[in-house]
Amino acid sequence: MVNAVRVYNPRSRGLTGERGPYRKRELTRAWLLDRCSPEPMTGCWLWELGCTTAGYASVYFYEANGRPSTYGHRLAYELWKGPIPEGLELDHRCRTKCCVNPDHLEAVTREVNLARWRQAVGLVGLTAREYYRRRLDHGLCPKCGRELARQPNGTPMSGCARCVERNRLRARGRPRA
Repeated sequence: MVNAVRVYNPRSRGLTGERGPYRKRELTRAWLLDRCSPEPMTGCWLWELGCTTAGYASVYFYEANGRPSTYGHRLAYELWKGPIPEGLELDHRCRTKCCVNPDHLEAVTREVNLARWRQAVGLVGLTAREYYRRRLDHGLCPKCGRELARQPNGTPMSGCARCVERNRLRARGRPRA
């Protein structure tokens, strides 16, 4: 376990300042409940540790074969309801990505999860091209949803600064950063 903490991004510490990695046996219901705060209006258990850039709760732990990581909602589902069935993924019924309340999670197929997401954000019946065009019209990157980068004269570019830089490096034949 030498230099284990060195690989973690300090921005992912969360509100408590606590850092992983954890041992799998330490990850219990009580451990998880201590690291989330209940939201009384919605019933969500909001994760207080680090989250991914997409907003999902993240948990890092060690196993004998390496250093895997998992999402907090997947861990909560497994602790309360058992393993996630093969071929299914978890859907946040509350639409709050950092929620780890197992009562708000349902194991569904990818198609059902995407259909529910489209309905929740008002995209029912849109093709992918129409969806990306709508993002561009609102000044958002079609790939990741961040704010569009601007050229020096103020006109918007075709993506956010991160995506534009990746595309530039890829065009030069360099690996992605």
